[in-house]
This record gives sequence, structure tokens and C-alpha cells, in this order.
Amino acid sequence: MRWIAFAVLVAASFSATAGSVDVNLSNDTIEAKYQGPASGAADWTFGALYNRDQKDYALNIGVLATGDTSAGSSRFEGGVGGKLYTVHVADSSVVALALGGQVRWFPGNGSVALGVTPFSRPRS
Repeated sequence: MRWIAFAVLVAASFSATAGSVDVNLSNDTIEAKYQGPASGAADWTFGALYNRDQKDYALNIGVLATGDTSAGSSRFEGGVGGKLYTVHVADSSVVALALGGQVRWFPGNGSVALGVTPFSRPRS
């Protein structure tokens, strides 16, 4: 488990662009997320969750095209995109494409935002 966390942190340290890395560890589970800029006005997201006891995992990769605007003294960001998920639980697997978006409000154009990022798989 520790070598997985080490590998995730080492891989993130080689990034030449600004982004965020989130790693969560417990006795049986590791979760890692990366979010960073893609070329132009888009963001990449990568995520993984693994439980070593049940050998369950969830992986996702997504891209979100974003833009921002100002209204008064506040700033708003919005975007649309998609995520590809694959999940393996209890000897069964599923792959899904989710479409969604993001809206964030930065009161007073500060560094703290309130936001929502909903994604949903289209019904078939």
C-alpha cells in the first residue's frame, strides 16, 4: 500500500504545470485524485480508488472545458465536460461515460469558492 502512495506522489512531483493532488490512505484503501490544466481553457482530472481486501477499484478520467466572467466584485467560473468511469466490485465490472459541468462562485473575487460539479450518465 505504501509503495502505491509513494508512486502517486512521485508521479505528481514531475508535473510541470500547476495542479492539485489529493491522496487519502487508510488501512485497506487508497484514493488518489489529480486535477490540472490541459492545453487551452480545459482541466484534466484523473482519479483512482482501490481496496486491497476486496480487490475492488474505481478509476476515472475526465476533461472539463472552463471559462470565467465577473459580475460586480465577484467572479464566476463555469464549464462543461465528460468523465469516463470504470468500476470493479464483487467480481463484476461496469464502464460508463458521464456528462456534466461545473459552476463556481468566488465572492469578492477571493481565493475561496462555493461550487457544484454534477455529472450524470445518460440513461439508455
